[in-house]
Amino acid sequence: MAALQAQQQAGQQPPAAGAAAAVAPAAVAAPTQGQPHPQLLQQQEQQQQQNQAEKKQKQKQKQKKEQPGDERPPGKCHFYLQNKRRHCKFDAIPGKRFCGNHMFEGEGAGPRRVPCPWDPRGGHSVLESELEKHKLKCPGYLQDQANKAQPFFAEDINAGPAGAAVVWPAGLLPAGPGNGGAGSGSSLAGQPADAGQQQQQQVAKGPKGHAAMQAAFAASLGEERFEEVVQRVEAACQQICEAEPLSALVPPAAEPLLLPESANEHRPFSLKHAQQQASIVGNMRAWGLLEGAGEVTYVEYGAGKGYLSEMLSACSDARKLVVMDVRGFKHKADRGMRHLELQRLRCDIKDFDVAQVPGMRGGAAPWVAFGKHLCGAATDFTLRSCARELQRQQGQQQLQGEQLQQQGKKQDEQLQQPQEQQQQQQVGGGAVAEAPGGGVRGLAIATCCHHRCCWQHFVGQHEMEELGFSPQEFEVIAWMTGWALCAHEAPAGFGGDDMEQDERQEQEAHQGQGQEQQRESGQQEAAAHTGQKRGREEAGQPAPAPPAAPAGAAAAGPGEPWRPQAALPRARKIAIGGRCKRLIDAARLRWLRRQGFAGAGLVQYVAPSVSGENRLLLAVAAARGGMISGGSADGASS
Repeated sequence: MAALQAQQQAGQQPPAAGAAAAVAPAAVAAPTQGQPHPQLLQQQEQQQQQNQAEKKQKQKQKQKKEQPGDERPPGKCHFYLQNKRRHCKFDAIPGKRFCGNHMFEGEGAGPRRVPCPWDPRGGHSVLESELEKHKLKCPGYLQDQANKAQPFFAEDINAGPAGAAVVWPAGLLPAGPGNGGAGSGSSLAGQPADAGQQQQQQVAKGPKGHAAMQAAFAASLGEERFEEVVQRVEAACQQICEAEPLSALVPPAAEPLLLPESANEHRPFSLKHAQQQASIVGNMRAWGLLEGAGEVTYVEYGAGKGYLSEMLSACSDARKLVVMDVRGFKHKADRGMRHLELQRLRCDIKDFDVAQVPGMRGGAAPWVAFGKHLCGAATDFTLRSCARELQRQQGQQQLQGEQLQQQGKKQDEQLQQPQEQQQQQQVGGGAVAEAPGGGVRGLAIATCCHHRCCWQHFVGQHEMEELGFSPQEFEVIAWMTGWALCAHEAPAGFGGDDMEQDERQEQEAHQGQGQEQQRESGQQEAAAHTGQKRGREEAGQPAPAPPAAPAGAAAAGPGEPWRPQAALPRARKIAIGGRCKRLIDAARLRWLRRQGFAGAGLVQYVAPSVSGENRLLLAVAAARGGMISGGSADGASS
């Protein structure tokens, strides 16, 4: 009654009976305490839909960039920045079309700006006349000088033999930005601005740099020669590729990190990365690389933030860790390993001399190399680093053996001498030999990004030449590996019907071989090839061969050149890319065995549904032996 009188005094009309009746059901339908109101949920859904619509609208506006031919406001620079897809925002020089920074690129006159030679990412440019002055304050130059002053820096020590670069046929690509031609740069000097900008835009639509040369050479082969290369790749896979068993091993200490509720408390990364890290450590344990972990130094190549090393320290007794990468990172895992003997080094793997790391005693201390997803040539740099140390270690052991033989002869001679002369000769002392088990013990490297491999740094050059592939053909093979993971709607690692059939046959052959994989590599290749051929004959299936006209291939239009990436159907490209990846890893495996890592093998350390890059290259030194076939070790579960 008091509320009604207050409304009448304020000049407000009391609510109608219908309105009160309309409110009553809502009051009856009010949710219980702790549950959101249905109207509130509806408002939240509407707000989310509105936010998504605004986000899509912003993305459309962002994608709609300026074009080289668009009109410019008066007094603004007309230079078009291809990478940013917009014009320069600086004011033009009075009476000119370009600003001072782009006068040389636009009109061929004025001061010239060049990319900073000490900035590998190409983040800034500098006047060519001020390079010497600029390097005194350039962060890239100062960091480069600091890296070269480190004791473990040795330029190109892991790059491989010099002079192995690929020689491409002349005239593959027109000279232009990013293609390594004479016209490479931020624009085309000596041409009208509009024509140069249009040509720059056309060149930038396709691949650039090294990938452009690979794609151009593949297209220059023509359809018939390209199909011949694909058939040779399939034959080479049947010849040298071994079975890759699924070996998803999880140490018991890593199981709490794989629970969904541990995402926010223990691991600041997604579950798939935790699964990969745990399986790498589990396979290292299964192959004996964690034996005596307390006295072994574990060197993680390309460590990034170092979470793989943290997983290793949590699942083993390892306390000596070296994490190295080419650049610095924020939010590193180092804060969780402060109780360990941890060294974080900044160096390119290409220039990394592991023997000179403090505490490695010139490579005599026992150590193990490991890494997760080393892209392209970084894997080859790491393998070459380990193989060099193994050969140096074997050379020292041979030298020590010869010295021991000489000492044995001297001792035999001393037994025939008087006792006084023996005491005089023993006063001089001698060198103390290193304890057995020193040097590199093995490695565990998860390969990745095979499309970034190049012939110049590839370790398996001899193996590929034995299979009949030229350096240019290897570059095409590396380029085709990018097709393996181009299935967007298919599960990760999907390889098409041909790929699934080949993998199924190899798995059956692997189950029949068992422990026989420890035999010589020639017997392994013959058994695998015979098993695959027999499996096809029993199933009544012919050997896989590419059809002359693949179904679903996009035919080139009139006047358009033939390009394999456009002519082949997606399913077949996935299958070809998967075989190319396996061939590259198989060549690395054969190279490791030739270098002295007799116990070496390839496994799938996670299922393809977790990661398409799921191959782990494992190797142990010849003196220690190794676990060749996949299986679980004590304390690990699959």
